[in-house]
Amino acid sequence: MRRVIAALFRKKRRARLAGAVLLPITALLFLAGASPAPPAAPAPPSLLLITIEGLRPDFLSCYSKSASQPTPGIDRIAEKGHVFRQVVTSSVSTLPSLATLLTGSTPFQHQVWDDDYRDQLPDGVRTLAERLKAKGYMTGAFLGTSRASGRGFDRGFDVFQDGYVPLPTGTWRLALRGASKVGAGARSWLSEPAEKPFFLWMHYADLTVPEQSVLRTPDADPRIAYRDRLEMIDLDVISTLDYLKEHKRDGSLVVVLTSDHGLGLGDHGESRAGLFLYDSTLRVPLVINGPNVPKGADDSLAGLVDVVPTLQKVLGLDAVPGVAGRDLLQKQSAQPASYHAAALEGQELFGWAPREAIAQGPWRLILGATEELYDLSADPGEAKNLAASRPEQVAKLREALRALAGGKSIPEAHYRTGPVPSAASLASLQAQKLSPASLEKARARKLPDAAGFVKSLPLLQELQFVTDVMGPSPLLKAQEPLLAADGKNLFSLVGIASALGSDDEAARKRATELLKTAQGLYPLEPEIYHQLAHVAFPEKRYSDAIALLKTALELKHRYPAEVTYDLACAYARKGDKTEAVARLKESVKQGFRDVRHLKSDPDLQSIVTQPAVKTWLDAEFGASAGS
Repeated sequence: MRRVIAALFRKKRRARLAGAVLLPITALLFLAGASPAPPAAPAPPSLLLITIEGLRPDFLSCYSKSASQPTPGIDRIAEKGHVFRQVVTSSVSTLPSLATLLTGSTPFQHQVWDDDYRDQLPDGVRTLAERLKAKGYMTGAFLGTSRASGRGFDRGFDVFQDGYVPLPTGTWRLALRGASKVGAGARSWLSEPAEKPFFLWMHYADLTVPEQSVLRTPDADPRIAYRDRLEMIDLDVISTLDYLKEHKRDGSLVVVLTSDHGLGLGDHGESRAGLFLYDSTLRVPLVINGPNVPKGADDSLAGLVDVVPTLQKVLGLDAVPGVAGRDLLQKQSAQPASYHAAALEGQELFGWAPREAIAQGPWRLILGATEELYDLSADPGEAKNLAASRPEQVAKLREALRALAGGKSIPEAHYRTGPVPSAASLASLQAQKLSPASLEKARARKLPDAAGFVKSLPLLQELQFVTDVMGPSPLLKAQEPLLAADGKNLFSLVGIASALGSDDEAARKRATELLKTAQGLYPLEPEIYHQLAHVAFPEKRYSDAIALLKTALELKHRYPAEVTYDLACAYARKGDKTEAVARLKESVKQGFRDVRHLKSDPDLQSIVTQPAVKTWLDAEFGASAGS
């Protein structure tokens, strides 16, 4: 006891001596007018967001012990990170889910619903990149697909690289890049010296979009190719993680790995995604790793809408209005969270009924042409529809859906909402013996259930992707099975007619038959009138072509520059040079930039040789106008 007391006395004495030495130094500093420097604020953490299009959690070794091959790169992120095991997307189409991921808002808020028609992120919706850039971050995005190009997703990024080069015709085609190109671009960007924190978004598309896209028969076992592509992506993830470690840029790094949606791979008859809302396409992985993120795993239901509010706390961002999700790292209330998801690809592209789903705990309610209810805790394969036997659960989930939607609903198909053609256009359509282009006519038909066409889905979804890349020509080889499977399919009718062309009389006759069938079913679809105008040209029905093209523009065609250019050609052929020049100039303003085609187009020779038009072309296109 005496030894203990003596030891304490010695410690106190040393402390007094240390204080005696320190006091004069502090006093001198005070007298000199100096003050101790405040501690330096910790540097904000950098953020690496990795999204892998079509990634299913059950193919990752950090999620499933039964995964047939390891994913060591993704496992590195999960090893010391937080793994969320039950996460659902807001859409089984790429752009709506990415909009939710990057804004923390639902499609009811950001209004991005599909990849083709309602695909623009509004200016008033702030993205994570915009918020981080405002905080002084370097921001770069490197994507393997151009799906998001020109649709507002580049806002806030210093560099947005997706390999897309705008087409001179003012139209759009899907551009593709493999994992190695995505990774090489990202690591090159990281190599630039910088003192600021960074936000790097890497989006891999190899699982759904092979780098060398060719028309091919869908894989007998699509899982084989899927695993091979996943291995390639995982290797690039390893390269990026190694690069960050080697260059000492991983010290305060937050890494998020997730997906836009899953992939059918044959489950429920779907090979890709976009049509159904079963777990194979609805569920996505989510792993968050960082200095303020506890290691662990969470089996409670979560959604992509929760990523931004979770990152707000991790990155030290202030909360902003319009963020609908919740912080997944905070203790949750006992009330189960509910999440909404939509599948509108069948509606917009094929003319089938849309689907939406509400997820709550283990329950999934799917609403479409039919009503489906599944309990994933007892039926993970979603084989037993409980909607008829559990009406109280259906009612509960419908109420949760109404609360999430806030009085809103998923949109009608673009060909069922208007606008409608002018009175003059309607009269011309009637004179051409076409169906009335009215809202009543457009909405008269009940859209069929995609489940009735399961046998043709693999071929149809493969062709739909290929035409995004190559145009409609591949449809010619498959026209018979496509039309036999669904003779009222919007994509098949219009796509095959477009591929047939108008040069050959027999092809024109067949194209006209298909387009008139489509026009009777979808009288407010603008592309039908655009293609009917193409048929009218070689038949020298230029007045009909003008009326059809005007109708396409009145119905808000997706590519007005191309349609307006064709309208200029029709006026030129009819002999109305004044109107032809006016429409040509309008098309150029709208984005038609193919000056070589313009100058050599036989339809326009009567006007492009005019001195005033030549002068305008030189002023508009510069040196390229003379080539």
